[in-house]
Parts: sequence; structure tokens; C-alpha cells
Amino acid sequence: MTLTLSVRADSYTMAALDIIDQARAECEGFESGQFYASENAIIKLDITGDRSPDEVVDSTAFSCSTALTLWGGAGGNYLWAVINDSAYEFLA
Repeated sequence: MTLTLSVRADSYTMAALDIIDQARAECEGFESGQFYASENAIIKLDITGDRSPDEVVDSTAFSCSTALTLWGGAGGNYLWAVINDSAYEFLA
């Protein structure tokens, strides 16, 4: 898995990293774009209230050199909640 992330990949779940990797592949597949995800692409917080951090992957932290709106637009941007290694996609 090749990621362009400004954070350590070993501190996140495979489910969250797979979302980033899929976004990278989408970008590279669109006119050979170059993908970047900022350090805010994956945020850890307790969504479920079980006092254990879950992850939120935020597409507003993604950029692609060949496309401005791969992960959002007028209808909002994609967010994924990763809970117990399962990803749930939302448009917000």
C-alpha cells in the first residue's frame, strides 16, 4: 500500500487506510493525478461513547492534482466513520 499522508500510517486501522488508498487510486486513475491527504484526513474520537477512540476519515483533507471534486461538491463531502474495523460512509 502506497500512501501520501503526512501522518504515520501505522497508527490507524486498515479500514481507514483502505479508504485513503482507494481515494489515492481514484485520483491516480483520473488523468494520472497526484494524491495528497493532510494530517487531518483521519481523526480519532469516541463516536460510540464506549471510551475507545474510533476514526473519522474526512475527504476535505484530500487533494488531487487533476480533479477538484472527486470526493464532494455541491451536495457535500464524504466522511467515513470507522467503528470496529467497519467503515460507514456519509455525505455531509
